[in-house]
Amino acid sequence: MDRTKSDQSSKETSHSQNDESLLQFDAETVKLLVMRGDELFECLTVCEERYGALEERYSALEEEMEAKEARHKQQLDENLVTINLLKRREEELLQSQEKSTKDLAEKQQSWESGKQGMKYVVDEKNYQAARNHTLETEKRKMEWKVKGVMKHNSQQTFRIHTLEKEVQKLVLQLEKQGEKNSEDQQPMEAKLKQVEKENEDLAKKNTSWETDVKQLKDQMREKEEKFSKDLAEEQLSWESEKHQLEGERREMEKTLKQVEESKKKLAKENRSLELDVTLNVLLVKQLEKDMEVQQEEFSKRHQSWETKASSMETEIKEVTQEKEDLAQTLQSQATEFKDIQAQLHQAEDENNMSWETRVQQLGEEMKEQKEKCSKDLSQKHQSWETTVHLMETQLKEAKEERDNLAQTRLSWETKEKKMGEEKTLLEDLCLHRKNKSRGFFARRRATEERDVVLQKMLHKMEERR
Repeated sequence: MDRTKSDQSSKETSHSQNDESLLQFDAETVKLLVMRGDELFECLTVCEERYGALEERYSALEEEMEAKEARHKQQLDENLVTINLLKRREEELLQSQEKSTKDLAEKQQSWESGKQGMKYVVDEKNYQAARNHTLETEKRKMEWKVKGVMKHNSQQTFRIHTLEKEVQKLVLQLEKQGEKNSEDQQPMEAKLKQVEKENEDLAKKNTSWETDVKQLKDQMREKEEKFSKDLAEEQLSWESEKHQLEGERREMEKTLKQVEESKKKLAKENRSLELDVTLNVLLVKQLEKDMEVQQEEFSKRHQSWETKASSMETEIKEVTQEKEDLAQTLQSQATEFKDIQAQLHQAEDENNMSWETRVQQLGEEMKEQKEKCSKDLSQKHQSWETTVHLMETQLKEAKEERDNLAQTRLSWETKEKKMGEEKTLLEDLCLHRKNKSRGFFARRRATEERDVVLQKMLHKMEERR
């Protein structure tokens, strides 16, 4: 009896110890589960906070991108407007140059024709002057010849008169002397015959000289009439040519005034073109500076985008790793939970029926917690997958935006190169206009370097302003 009582008491003691150990085990398990749940909740809270901060950073980054893109588009529009204005101004400059070149060609052609006309008139005048000089020389020669003939004629006449007087004296002498001897009479007769013969010769010569003088007078009269007629015709021709030259002179003066006015107008247009070219050069320099600033900003933004994209990739990797760690934690907790359930089932089999209700209740509570935790984890898992997918999409869009910005940079480099070519073209146009404007009316200057000429033009335009 005593032994039976002792066995019963020992059994009761062992049961009470088992109950106490089971209670202690259940309390520790529940405490451990609660701690695990709190840790899991804190982990989820930290992940949500980090995800919220990441979303805020991404939204701020997106807003910054939109603002920079809007500014970039506005700058592009302004640059396009400026380029269109430059192209329009270039077309106007080309049209003005063509018009000025055409006007200068017409003025030069009219000037050359006027010079040819003046040269023809001067040659004709020189020819008439030489002809008049020749006629005057011939007239003086004829006058000298007539004077010589008249002088010779007067001498012959005087000699004839002298011979006639001598003949008369001889006749009177013969009449006074009467008859004389033949010896004295024969030399007198011979002398008389000689005198008569000389007289006849002189008469013939006189007649010949009179004929020559008459012919010379006729020739002189004809030449004088012809000279007077030619002189009158030449006078009329000279008068008409004089009137024509006066008209041409007035036309040339009028043309010269027009050329001077055109020269002043072209000089004014040239100054305006130089000012426009200077402004265009300054504008191109400003655009180049803006392009450099934009390129620096673009490189900085590109580097910032690469840094942000790299940081976002790192954060995505960290979030993915945390997701994997969380899944492993959940899996380990599920394994521990299964072990605890197995231990609880084993404890239920070993313990009394009084603990069945409590264990069942604990099992239901743990089942509810498990379902709730699984549901929360599945929701978090789905939310994280959606977030990761969204961040991957945004990262892809950021890469596309980076590629678009790279293409835009290439486009800007092409535009910058084109604007440099347009700048060179405008400088060539300005140099051509300057050389054209002073090449017709002034002597050509020595060839200078292109940069030196452009610097002088810019310095001159700055002094005028």
